[in-house]
Amino acid sequence: MLVPPTQPHDNVAGLLTSLIVPIAASVVMQALESLVESLGWRVRLVRTGWDLCMLALGSAAGIFVLPGIVQQFGSKATLWLAISLVISFLCATLVMHIRKTKPEKLTGPQAVCALLLGGTALTLPWYFALYF
Repeated sequence: MLVPPTQPHDNVAGLLTSLIVPIAASVVMQALESLVESLGWRVRLVRTGWDLCMLALGSAAGIFVLPGIVQQFGSKATLWLAISLVISFLCATLVMHIRKTKPEKLTGPQAVCALLLGGTALTLPWYFALYF
């Protein structure tokens, strides 16, 4: 019989899984895509940032339905989920704005910014669930 976690640190395994699996999937998919399409590193980073934003949306929902998280947050789990989703959508909107730049005009800082936005969108739900 499974016993629900009672302490916030008991949720670490589930939270880490919901963070590591999407990142690993994104890296693998980008590597596979690079075998088919030869894109510059800037375009690849922007696409990775976009993928991370999309993964963040699913991960946030997955994190905040974990029984331990629901027990830990109670009715506030929905609030934290909403905050996470709003941040993810905001990051995705900003990455989309960068994505509409023509590939030959993309700059290194734009590409890194897109990647950081995607990483932020993906890690914030995890951070909220672990430390709040």
